[in-house]
Amino acid sequence: MQAKPRRSTRFFTAGAVLAALLVPAGVLATDTPEAPGGLTPAAFGQSVDAYLAIETGTPDRVELYDPTGLSRGVQTISSTASGCALVTDPLDEGTGAFLRFSGRVGTSTTAESWASGSIGVAEKKSGTSCYQVNSPGETLRLSLGTATRPAGSTATAYAVRSAYLDVELKQDARILATALLGGNPVGYFELQSGSTIGQPKLTSADIIASLPYSVQSCNNPSDSGPDSGVNDNCRWATGELSPDPLDDVLYDTLALRAVNGSFSLEYGRDGRVTSGPQIANPFLPAGASYFELTTVDGILNCNGVSVTRDDATGLVPEVTFRRLPNASGPDCAPVPYTLTNQPRGAQFLKPLDQQTTAQFVADFTWILPVGSTTSLPPTS
Repeated sequence: MQAKPRRSTRFFTAGAVLAALLVPAGVLATDTPEAPGGLTPAAFGQSVDAYLAIETGTPDRVELYDPTGLSRGVQTISSTASGCALVTDPLDEGTGAFLRFSGRVGTSTTAESWASGSIGVAEKKSGTSCYQVNSPGETLRLSLGTATRPAGSTATAYAVRSAYLDVELKQDARILATALLGGNPVGYFELQSGSTIGQPKLTSADIIASLPYSVQSCNNPSDSGPDSGVNDNCRWATGELSPDPLDDVLYDTLALRAVNGSFSLEYGRDGRVTSGPQIANPFLPAGASYFELTTVDGILNCNGVSVTRDDATGLVPEVTFRRLPNASGPDCAPVPYTLTNQPRGAQFLKPLDQQTTAQFVADFTWILPVGSTTSLPPTS
């Protein structure tokens, strides 16, 4: 005689007030879920589980750090011998990259570039083009690479919860940073300087009005000349939309577009910016541009896509969450998630602010030993 599977199916809507879903065995769809034994509600994406820093030094590099500041690996940055196209080792396309760089002019892909300790978009092989992102329409994209995973884990990944960037600004620079997750926009961050300070938010066909949009200003001179050291640099936070950390947007790619003027991405080369967010981090080199990373199990896409946590011990339910269309209509986009299971239930976490009308169907399957009761295990 074989063991018998017993299944319970439940439907849930992830409303704006639901950051953590704690599902006891046998709970009705109309019940308010309570924390079963051994599971505690948790805010999603609040922990800083690693840092990814862009540093100046010899060599220039991208470095992954654990939460205590211990280095977990290095990706070097240099330029080609015949031009200024950015080269990383391991290569961006390879499996060992921590951070991937790509450049665009309008909708066309072009070379990301590096020169004099600054990262830009190259439409030429020399000159200021090598270390600037210029308006109109040049974009520098920064994406988490395939090697950026928690130590010893293949099932979980990192997402960015906040970034602190050292940017050099020229000619009343205005930058729009689009945060993307799984290729889909999840929020916008704008930096204004010089005469662009106080301008209204950008509106265009490619900006989704319903997504979070944060505007910050940097009160530096509009243009301090071709080389003014740290005087024309700003420290820019992207990821913190309000003082409440629950309002953080989680993403895996940041696309920095020059709307006006020009900018360069740096990392302390011109000196340490002495004002602005997170000017000092005890775990990282002074002046580094860096990302704060939080651990997620993965990204849950739309409409019929499911994630499963197996019954690895024979004592906990196998649980599957399947994504349905959003309750509010067709604006479905991927969300990061974590999913755990224990003997009396499961915990499914997603960001509070992302995809607030997402809907899910959850299946719980227990394998009951031969001769045991046919009812589901008790819940607390």
